[in-house]
Amino acid sequence: MERINKGIDERLFEEIININLKTPFHRFMDMNITALGKGWAEMVLEVREEHTNPSGIAHGGVLFSLLDTAMAMAVRTMGFEVTTIEMNINYLSSGRIGTRMRAEGKLVHLGKKIIVAEGEIYREDGKLMAKARETFYNLGEFTGAHPILNKGEEKTT
Repeated sequence: MERINKGIDERLFEEIININLKTPFHRFMDMNITALGKGWAEMVLEVREEHTNPSGIAHGGVLFSLLDTAMAMAVRTMGFEVTTIEMNINYLSSGRIGTRMRAEGKLVHLGKKIIVAEGEIYREDGKLMAKARETFYNLGEFTGAHPILNKGEEKTT
């Protein structure tokens, strides 16, 4: 899968991509970064049977998780580590098995402690599926020392 760097530091770009590739939940959901820019991230997910609810459409939690991740990755492109304080979402249309969803997360406000992002998910036909806004608490500078990046590495003393 091609991943496009739209203008952020190359080292930061690689670290964010590696987080996406090594995070167990991201792999379980099969959500993947396709592009990163300053304050912006794009991710994709194709709806699988395990993503569906009893009605046979993508479960709302799948869309929520995809948007939460895309917005957090958008914030991370600014060099900060964050945790979610609050998120709201509006579900506007559905997707069935095989639907390719494309999420875009973008930074809205970058404060010292509080960061706000917005996100949208589109189907491959361009129809808007969901729109969300998320508030994050700024944990500080992203140093690349993320636990998921260091998983499996032995410490030497």
